[in-house]
Amino acid sequence: MNEWKADPQDMRILRDLYRRQREAARDPMMAERRRLWTRHASLDSQRPMILAETQGVVDELVPVAALACAEEEVCAQYNRE
Repeated sequence: MNEWKADPQDMRILRDLYRRQREAARDPMMAERRRLWTRHASLDSQRPMILAETQGVVDELVPVAALACAEEEVCAQYNRE
Protein backbone atom coordinates (compact mmCIF):
# COMPACT_ATOMS: atom_id res chain seq x y z
CA MET A 1 0.00 0.00 0.00
CA ASN A 2 1.42 3.38 -0.99
CA GLU A 3 1.41 5.95 1.77
CA TRP A 4 0.59 9.47 0.64
CA LYS A 5 3.07 12.00 1.96
CA ALA A 6 1.41 15.39 1.89
CA ASP A 7 3.28 18.54 1.07
CA PRO A 8 3.26 20.80 4.19
CA GLN A 9 1.93 23.75 2.15
CA ASP A 10 -0.85 21.55 0.76
CA MET A 11 -1.77 20.52 4.31
CA ARG A 12 -2.01 24.19 5.33
CA ILE A 13 -4.23 24.89 2.32
CA LEU A 14 -6.49 21.90 3.03
CA ARG A 15 -6.77 22.80 6.73
CA ASP A 16 -7.74 26.35 5.78
CA LEU A 17 -10.34 25.06 3.31
CA TYR A 18 -11.74 22.77 6.02
CA ARG A 19 -11.88 25.68 8.49
CA ARG A 20 -13.73 27.84 5.95
CA GLN A 21 -16.17 25.03 5.13
CA ARG A 22 -16.81 24.40 8.85
CA GLU A 23 -17.46 28.12 9.43
CA ALA A 24 -19.87 28.25 6.50
CA ALA A 25 -21.74 25.18 7.82
CA ARG A 26 -22.14 26.87 11.22
CA ASP A 27 -23.54 30.07 9.72
CA PRO A 28 -27.15 30.70 10.83
CA MET A 29 -28.11 31.09 7.17
CA MET A 30 -27.18 27.42 6.61
CA ALA A 31 -29.43 26.34 9.51
CA GLU A 32 -32.28 28.21 7.83
CA ARG A 33 -31.50 26.50 4.52
CA ARG A 34 -31.49 23.08 6.21
CA ARG A 35 -34.88 23.91 7.76
CA LEU A 36 -36.28 25.01 4.39
CA TRP A 37 -34.97 21.89 2.61
CA THR A 38 -36.38 19.64 5.33
CA ARG A 39 -39.78 21.26 4.93
CA HIS A 40 -39.47 20.96 1.15
CA ALA A 41 -38.69 17.23 1.46
CA SER A 42 -41.77 16.88 3.68
CA LEU A 43 -43.89 18.41 0.90
CA ASP A 44 -44.49 21.49 3.07
CA SER A 45 -42.41 24.08 1.18
CA GLN A 46 -42.60 27.71 2.16
CA ARG A 47 -41.14 28.74 -1.18
CA PRO A 48 -39.66 27.12 -4.31
CA MET A 49 -36.22 25.62 -3.67
CA ILE A 50 -33.44 25.58 -6.27
CA LEU A 51 -30.55 23.12 -6.30
CA ALA A 52 -27.62 23.90 -8.60
CA GLU A 53 -25.54 20.81 -9.42
CA THR A 54 -21.98 21.38 -10.65
CA GLN A 55 -21.16 17.79 -11.63
CA GLY A 56 -19.64 17.75 -15.10
CA VAL A 57 -18.98 21.49 -15.33
CA VAL A 58 -16.65 21.98 -12.35
CA ASP A 59 -13.67 22.52 -14.69
CA GLU A 60 -15.48 25.51 -16.20
CA LEU A 61 -16.47 26.91 -12.80
CA VAL A 62 -13.11 26.30 -11.09
CA PRO A 63 -10.28 26.29 -13.63
CA VAL A 64 -7.33 24.02 -12.85
CA ALA A 65 -5.10 27.12 -12.80
CA ALA A 66 -7.09 28.42 -9.80
CA LEU A 67 -6.28 25.40 -7.63
CA ALA A 68 -3.84 26.13 -4.84
CA CYS A 69 -2.57 22.63 -3.97
CA ALA A 70 0.54 21.27 -5.63
CA GLU A 71 -0.42 17.57 -5.31
CA GLU A 72 -2.98 17.26 -8.09
CA GLU A 73 -4.25 13.71 -7.59
CA VAL A 74 -5.37 13.92 -3.97
CA CYS A 75 -5.63 17.61 -3.11
CA ALA A 76 -7.36 18.85 -6.23
CA GLN A 77 -10.60 17.03 -5.40
CA TYR A 78 -10.74 18.73 -1.99
CA ASN A 79 -9.56 22.06 -3.38
CA ARG A 80 -12.56 22.16 -5.75
CA GLU A 81 -15.12 21.42 -3.06
